[in-house]
Amino acid sequence: MRRPAACSTSGQTCIAQTALLVPRELLSEAEAIAAAVAEAHTLGDPFDADTKMGPLVSAEQRERVPRAHPAPASTGVARLVTGGADRP
Repeated sequence: MRRPAACSTSGQTCIAQTALLVPRELLSEAEAIAAAVAEAHTLGDPFDADTKMGPLVSAEQRERVPRAHPAPASTGVARLVTGGADRP
């Protein structure tokens, strides 16, 4: 599976994709694809050839990322389809 640009540099670029706008009739399919792409990433040591996504740039960023997701999800506007509170 090809790695989408949104996942380059661990998603830490000024143009990183943060949301998908999908027609309701395609929502289930889009969620399944997004989850499959995310779950296919091997997280770990950036010097390991099998790693597809390394660590975040700083401890500050590590604290910031989880705060970016709960608010939209709790409003019903967005839904987390894989991962969880223990990630990134």
